[in-house]
Amino acid sequence: RSINIGQPLLECENCNNAIHTKCFKAAKYSCKNGLWMCCECASSAEERYCPFPSDEESIDSDRFYDNRNQEDALIASYALVLERCRRYSKLEFLNAIKQLNSSKKSMLSTLFYNIDGNASNFDSFLIELKSIGHSFDMIGLAETNTDPAQQGLYQIPAYTGFYQETLAGKKKGTGVALYVSDHLNTVVLENVSHCTTNIESLFVETTDSAGCKIVHGVIYRPPNGCFDSFCETLELLAKQLNGKTVNLLGDFNSNILNISTSSQLFEDTLYRNGFYPTISIATHFRQNCKSSCIDNILTNKIENIVLSGVIEERLGEHAPIFTFTSVETPRNTEPQKHVRYYDYSSSKLKSFVTELEVKVNQLTPSIEFDEFTACFDQTLDKHCKLEVPKVTKRTPKLNPWITDSIIQSVERKHELRKEWSDTVTNKSPGGNILLYQVFSDAQSYH
Repeated sequence: RSINIGQPLLECENCNNAIHTKCFKAAKYSCKNGLWMCCECASSAEERYCPFPSDEESIDSDRFYDNRNQEDALIASYALVLERCRRYSKLEFLNAIKQLNSSKKSMLSTLFYNIDGNASNFDSFLIELKSIGHSFDMIGLAETNTDPAQQGLYQIPAYTGFYQETLAGKKKGTGVALYVSDHLNTVVLENVSHCTTNIESLFVETTDSAGCKIVHGVIYRPPNGCFDSFCETLELLAKQLNGKTVNLLGDFNSNILNISTSSQLFEDTLYRNGFYPTISIATHFRQNCKSSCIDNILTNKIENIVLSGVIEERLGEHAPIFTFTSVETPRNTEPQKHVRYYDYSSSKLKSFVTELEVKVNQLTPSIEFDEFTACFDQTLDKHCKLEVPKVTKRTPKLNPWITDSIIQSVERKHELRKEWSDTVTNKSPGGNILLYQVFSDAQSYH
């Protein structure tokens, strides 16, 4: 039927097809993801989280132009973040990054991934991270199944790793970690870091070169824990971090695409404390199950979110999720100070190594690393840990311990070794004695 001028109409907000408002039921128009869509668009649209539901049962023609939600700037910016959240291939992700970089704004990027076990998936994760082609400022992992004693086995170049304790007696489905880019100064916030049967969390506060401070936390909610206790702890954490800019990366095991009693409690806890989800589409995919959005990056500065999304390529049931946040702040001209807890001087390291060799020889051979790492940590603390931490202005960026002279020295040792090794033959397995002596002297020189 034709639509005359002055008659109220309803448009599909996806394809712009229009009908008389009174015909919306007959035409099978429906509100999906907060948008009015025709039958064809609604059936093909990916399910999306929208916290501003429309009451379809009480709709009349006078309500279609009600824009009360848009009157609040914060709600409008939040709705835009959720609407723009989408799924990216690696190529699409790189193109989006190029567009962001062209704006020349200062950005902070975060990535979260439920790795489902470092032992089986960490190497593959590093390969995927490399293929993504972007160095994130902050990486959060859940279900690492790795405690701090073993974190040295799982390193990411140019990042500092922080691991929370795993639940006692659990070999799987536990453990959280944060990897912070080396250009950020980091302090662990012990008072808000927990490891219980209801919540596993690890928090750090980072400071960039401009003096901008942001708290990042990684959270995992064990699915068999008490949901009410989890929400109570989450609310307590929010109050303890009140006044700070906070980003929470995690697997919350609460599907916001299907608001039930438990997910409603989770949603209420977030909004009551000023936190907003930035991911609005499915992140978890299990065979013969409906996809869900249980992984998310929450923030209390939703107006600073520039980009959020889900990376299509995944190793297991969980997909990696990310955000880009604007961090333009007034530059802090005060010099930053850093705390040193250990003294790694040659004499202290020598005594440390001497005692460690004796203790290691006394250990019972085992495939477990716990006994060795405990021995290593105790011996290191005994010889190198300072009784009183020292405050210094030295930073890895401005005054790195790996200097140009150290690099040149190492390269020279490699050259001397090659000169000697080239003289090694079957008839002369020791090679040139003089060249070996030169190399040996350089090797022992500090």
